[in-house]
Amino acid sequence: MIANDRRYWKWSQSAVKISEVVAQTQAVMAEAGRLVLDGFELRSDAEIVAWPNRYVDKRGERMWHTVLGIANAESDSRVS
Repeated sequence: MIANDRRYWKWSQSAVKISEVVAQTQAVMAEAGRLVLDGFELRSDAEIVAWPNRYVDKRGERMWHTVLGIANAESDSRVS
């Protein structure tokens, strides 16, 4: 898995500007849309969220709280 690859972490911590990566990714997504959808280009938007902030989508807030509750309960049961 790429997230466990040390080379990935080295790259992600490099001096590459995130805005450049976002632009490249959006270009690749647009090209993929053209190839797969017979010329139709998919639009995409991007919001860069830097630590210590995290991305929050109001539509998923209830689910996020449910997941956190389960994770915290599991963590508490292992400590006891």
